[in-house]
Amino acid sequence: RKRITSNTLMSGLYCSALSLLFMYSLRSNYLVGWDIQSEYRIFLLTFEKLNWSVSNISHAYNTTLSLTILPTILSQVTGIAPLLIFKVLYPFIYAFSVPAVYLTLRNFTSKTVGFLSSFFFIAQLSFMQQMPALARQEIAQLFFILALLVMFTKFLSNFQKKVMFIVFGLCFIVSHYS
Repeated sequence: RKRITSNTLMSGLYCSALSLLFMYSLRSNYLVGWDIQSEYRIFLLTFEKLNWSVSNISHAYNTTLSLTILPTILSQVTGIAPLLIFKVLYPFIYAFSVPAVYLTLRNFTSKTVGFLSSFFFIAQLSFMQQMPALARQEIAQLFFILALLVMFTKFLSNFQKKVMFIVFGLCFIVSHYS
């Protein structure tokens, strides 16, 4: 146990998280979930026009940037099909929240307690079944965890912490709230 490095633990946590997220999101050729259907429809309006406007549709999700602008940019830059952005890429990105939880907890606890706490985070039913069905919450929760990580990191200056916390906080707000 003492010979296992933090990088190995984070890799194991990331792969475990990713497999649990894919277990839900890849169970069908279609999007599975409740909110993700509406989220995908809002995304397609922006994707098809390659233009985002509040007047596209009168829906609260239309102002949520993690559903309109971010997936459109990701699809255009990477060439990934629009459906795969929500089924594959968003869970792939969201899985980075688990190593971030581990790194945040390592500032207060031992390596073992940080690992077990992060494992508890991914072992919850809401992580496995709800998060892949809520694309905007995946991105928002990642930014929230990154904001916490920055706030409790010891190797950044106070100015760097404040700037990064504000940036992640704003990203959290515009990716989840309308």
